[in-house]
Amino acid sequence: MTHRKTYVDVLKGLCICLIIIGHCSIPSIGLRLIYLFHVPMFFFLSGYFFKDRPLFEEGKRAGRALLWPYLLGVLSVGLKYGVDYFRGADIFYLKKLVIAALVVGPKVDIMGYLDLQIGVIWFLASLFFCRILFQATYLIYSRIVSKGKNVYSDLLFCVVVVVFSFGATLFLKDGKSILGLGQAVVALFFYASGVIFQKAKTIPFLIQYGYMAYLGGFAFVSVFFRESLNLYSFDFPAWWSIWASLLAIIFLVKCSQKISTYNNVFIKFFSALGRYSILLMLVHYFEFMTFDWGKLGLAGGYLSLIRITIDILVSAFLLKLPITRKLLHLETDAPYEKK
Repeated sequence: MTHRKTYVDVLKGLCICLIIIGHCSIPSIGLRLIYLFHVPMFFFLSGYFFKDRPLFEEGKRAGRALLWPYLLGVLSVGLKYGVDYFRGADIFYLKKLVIAALVVGPKVDIMGYLDLQIGVIWFLASLFFCRILFQATYLIYSRIVSKGKNVYSDLLFCVVVVVFSFGATLFLKDGKSILGLGQAVVALFFYASGVIFQKAKTIPFLIQYGYMAYLGGFAFVSVFFRESLNLYSFDFPAWWSIWASLLAIIFLVKCSQKISTYNNVFIKFFSALGRYSILLMLVHYFEFMTFDWGKLGLAGGYLSLIRITIDILVSAFLLKLPITRKLLHLETDAPYEKK
């Protein structure tokens, strides 16, 4: 028997809303706060639910959960651009989309196209490669240590991955990335951290709310002094930016675990958004790529509310269609725990 972790759905629902808000014209302090944790949270949670599997099986699962929605997102926007072309629009946007989908980006110049980037679904491709990279290295580590493998050696391995990934942030800063691999290497920092907290969750000093509150408070205060990191464009304003993001994520995970037990209307709302966050992301990607919201001339707050409302309503409609659930495997690819 399985059941979902409500606090995970709440966090995913919150972060997907923040992704939408982050694409509106809001004050810089709001962007700093959002970028502190919204995308890294997905990598952390994915690592938290890591399970040791054969590499081919992990690739199959990750491909179905991440690369397939990525492809659907590109196809939906490509269809819109294709229709526009047959109605007389320039084919430039369709060709650029196809190339960008293969490159992921950003900061890649190829075939006459400058700074190719696929847009807001980039992290689906990066999370896929992140999962594959971690699983591959974990399998190598497991073979090396063989009989001596235990929870403490697992923790040490994850710490090594975290340190390696942190070093990559210094090497890849302001660099270019193909296929989302650069972002995947950097995001291993959050993914491996999620694995650490999964394996060390029985160690008291790592899970006390008091400690997390102090550390998380420090992380959120940091946004008043420095820009937050941007995984996609490799913007790391300070060496401690990525650590501040991790602390904020830990704090929010602990808070979500606490408040999710109340089961009120807000918890149910964000839990529902998180349960179908992949669909909500694809709907947002379509409107992000095909509609010029700037023409409305609305302030960031109003625009955020309008876009979130539209994305939720469209997602709710699509959710009623059996083909949507079948295409996105919405009943099987969510986090769960055995009971």
